Amino acid sequence: MYAQMRGPKFSRRRRNPAPAIVAAIIVLILGCWVFNLTCGKRGKEVSTSAITEYVNRVRPIIDTSTSVGLSWNAVRSSLPQLVANPDGLNQQLTGIEQSCLDLLEQAKGIAAPESLSDAHVALLICLEQRYRGSKTYRTDLVNSLNAVDLD
Repeated sequence: MYAQMRGPKFSRRRRNPAPAIVAAIIVLILGCWVFNLTCGKRGKEVSTSAITEYVNRVRPIIDTSTSVGLSWNAVRSSLPQLVANPDGLNQQLTGIEQSCLDLLEQAKGIAAPESLSDAHVALLICLEQRYRGSKTYRTDLVNSLNAVDLD
């Protein structure tokens, strides 16, 4: 009786189709991304020379921005020593602030290709926020040091 109730050992079971559907969607998305079959702008060719020219004009600004960030970290790490000399601290922070403003003005002067307009706007936002942050930090720190008697 027990043998009749049990089915064959290797019976066919129903499988869930969800993994196959998910795998097909992933393959479709990867194919679309890699081969740009249906996801790109149709009929518009992107000029690689304009993009290369833009990258060549923006790269020095990015490199200078990186060096400004490194000098900012150097000032921040030596802040306890610089607090003893508020004028020197103000001078270094003013130099960083001026560098940030110069970078922002240089970036505003660059015309971006249409395909990179969003990236250029993001670059301008980042540089402007860096300038505003350095300006606010310098004024707040110098004002607080002037208000506190360190002697």
